[in-house]
Amino acid sequence: MAEVRITPAAKTHLLDIWAYTEQTWGEARADAYLLEIEAVFRQLAAAPLLGRPRPEIREGFRSIPAGSHVIFHTVTPDKAYVNIIGVLHAKMDVSSRL
Repeated sequence: MAEVRITPAAKTHLLDIWAYTEQTWGEARADAYLLEIEAVFRQLAAAPLLGRPRPEIREGFRSIPAGSHVIFHTVTPDKAYVNIIGVLHAKMDVSSRL
């Protein structure tokens, strides 16, 4: 199983997602939504090559949906680490935010 590492930028994205969700739908929904995203992190730990390659963003980038968001990640060549680069809303312009 790979180790999932979350970059500082991705941590900020997760905090922003939680804050927006809490303000819009309440604390319980915000907590539940973050748990949904974390479940995808666990799936990536078990199968690092899940999702699709995203060479149009940057060589080595991959993405996988998580609710209304998309997780952008890289995988080390030995598949020991999954690096979470960002977690962005599906409608966001990726190129300006990663």
